[in-house]
Amino acid sequence: PVGTPVGPNDVWQVNSVKYDKLTGRLVADWTPKLDFTDATLIYTSYARGYKAGGFNPGIEPGPGLSVRADYLPESIDAFELGTKNTLLGGTLQANADAWYYNYKDLQVSAIENNTSVNQNIDAKLWGVEGEFFWAPATDWQFNLSVGTTHSSIGNSELVDDRNPTAGREDVVLIKDGTLGTTIGQNCVIYLLPGQTLTPADNAAFQAYLNANVPQLSGVFFDPPGGSSALAAHGVAHTNFGSCAALPEALLNPFGYSRVDPTGHGTSSGAFVNLKGNQLQNTPDFTISVGAQYTFHLGGDYTLVPRADYYWQTNMYGRIFNDPSDRIGSWGVANAQVTLNAPENMWYVTGWIKNIGNNNNITGEYLASSTSGLYTNAFIGDPRTYGVTAGIHF
Repeated sequence: PVGTPVGPNDVWQVNSVKYDKLTGRLVADWTPKLDFTDATLIYTSYARGYKAGGFNPGIEPGPGLSVRADYLPESIDAFELGTKNTLLGGTLQANADAWYYNYKDLQVSAIENNTSVNQNIDAKLWGVEGEFFWAPATDWQFNLSVGTTHSSIGNSELVDDRNPTAGREDVVLIKDGTLGTTIGQNCVIYLLPGQTLTPADNAAFQAYLNANVPQLSGVFFDPPGGSSALAAHGVAHTNFGSCAALPEALLNPFGYSRVDPTGHGTSSGAFVNLKGNQLQNTPDFTISVGAQYTFHLGGDYTLVPRADYYWQTNMYGRIFNDPSDRIGSWGVANAQVTLNAPENMWYVTGWIKNIGNNNNITGEYLASSTSGLYTNAFIGDPRTYGVTAGIHF
């Protein structure tokens, strides 16, 4: 239930929700005797995972908003088939597995009315991985890891802040006249069924908005079933944005509505169908290689230089898969040299990471129209180097 204001600008609510799910894991192993391996393990597994839901933060009410007060729990059915093998007299370890993940109500972040909320989509992921460790001689070690991942989102719909009209001819983007000075944000309106508007009609509508919207007021700040402390303190719509001051009584005579008559949109934007899109941060292919050699010094000291390299293909930073969401392929090389004392009593390692000092973009986040729809890119660490020492007790 909605409570009473506890401060000059507050309205509080008391909510509760309960979730439960049966989870578990089933594994079957087989160790066959094969002529071409020293030892082999073949395994298969099924697991049910679960992540509880929760409550979204408070959101200013607006026509057509579809944000739930709570977001649903997330569940996953995970299937795996793999094998682990020792070959060549124990000098080679070769592991491989194939996996399939079926997500139900995967929790994703979205922006609605300037508020970051959690919403749910369905998605599937599948792929193949391989790991190989080879020690052809006593002092040499090599490792190789490769993986391929494919993802596909189910029949889910969300608003893309970068494309709020979703390319629909019956959707009009309204730029908030107070952006830059307040926390207002852009919104969309929808053409009513059966309406055919001429350029003159739209010009008259635009002129009316420019002349009257900044002075409009209404009940935007009144929570359903609650009371508004903001209105009592004289906070006008213009302090929060003119998009909030577009009542149906104004829009309908001009052939528009803030509510999508098709049911596939909100006042923040028209829904985009995500079916078939890739999940964010899931490159199709990754590879990691490494090598090291042990030099035996006098007095049982050893010196071990090592080098590693990782590379991945392109991926998307957002589930909408817009061209501007595409993150290019990148790689990073690291190296280190370790001096070990006799019986490994202590060690000293000199290391360098990101040898090429590459500005690798590893992810992104899109801000709302209030902030100018800028993209916050997450960059990997620059070239770093240092020395690490340790003592074994």
